[in-house]
Formats: sequence, C-alpha cells, structure tokens
Amino acid sequence: AQAILAQAILAQAFPDSKQPLRPLRDPTERARATRGINMSGSGVTVKDECVDIYTQIKMKKNLRYVLYKISEDKKFIVVDSTGEKTETWDDFVKALPEAEPRYALVDIEYKTLDGRPQDKLCFVFWSP
Repeated sequence: AQAILAQAILAQAFPDSKQPLRPLRDPTERARATRGINMSGSGVTVKDECVDIYTQIKMKKNLRYVLYKISEDKKFIVVDSTGEKTETWDDFVKALPEAEPRYALVDIEYKTLDGRPQDKLCFVFWSP
C-alpha cells in the first residue's frame, strides 16, 4: 500500500510516465520499493518522511490528514502539513492552498446505514 501511495502520487504528478503499477510480492519487496522511489524520467523522488507519515496515519490513526507537495526544486515529494485527529473536514479544506496543487491523505470517519462507526483513508488530488 505504501508503494502504491507513492506511485499514485507520482502518477498524478506525471501522467505521461509509463511506469506500471503492479502488486508487490512480499513485505521485503514493499520496504525496498517505498524507500527513495524515483520515477523514471521525472527526477522526482518520494522522501522517506512521506512513507513514514503514511504509515503513521494508517496504523496509529493519530492524524486526521496529511498534505503532500512537490518541493520547490521539483526533485522531491515532501510532507507539507498534517492535521491532528481532533481536526475536522473543514479544517482540512482550510489547510489546502488556494493556488497550488497538493496531494492529501484524509482519514474520513462515518457511520454505516445500520449505525456502525467506520473510517476510511481517502487519497485526494487538489488542483485549484
């Protein structure tokens, strides 16, 4: 899932790339695949902090959202900001910049029709 997140971020940033998405075979391959991912031809690398914060929001569930961006030098995908678990959807929307694109991972909490509490991580591509 971490490699897929990184590949999804890069695929959104560089839609003309021919890098295929494929399932990973084992946890060792996943760990190798997520560290320092570099998309061929683009020169953009996912920083380890992006994968670490993804793991934090997924496993510890102690954040409401994380915003990612492409660094000023256009060489890395980095963490832009995070929101504490107490923050709301409105807080997330306010954190999005008015004139710059961002990638985000948001922990959405909701109740099913039969009243059971659920939560899902949703990937957002913000392009104003």
